[in-house]
Amino acid sequence: MSVRAHRVEEIKFGGESFNLWHDQDIVDYLDDKGLLEQLNMDMGGFIEVSIRDLRNMLAVASDEDTRKALIADMEWAEENECDTVMYYCF
Repeated sequence: MSVRAHRVEEIKFGGESFNLWHDQDIVDYLDDKGLLEQLNMDMGGFIEVSIRDLRNMLAVASDEDTRKALIADMEWAEENECDTVMYYCF
């Protein structure tokens, strides 16, 4: 079976939730769970994170703005009946 490429016409995203260059506690968690393997070698691309992992990330996050953003992400997921949140890292 072949893999087909599709043109992307629009990517809509919200505000910044965390920074992979500065939130080392978040990066360590994502790395330990193997979630960073979804990104390219420059840590760019899309990463999908479960609500359970977001809760765990909230527990280790030390930056207050990051904590607020993670809470907002979980609330958004609940409102939209999503089990995961997709992040576009660039």
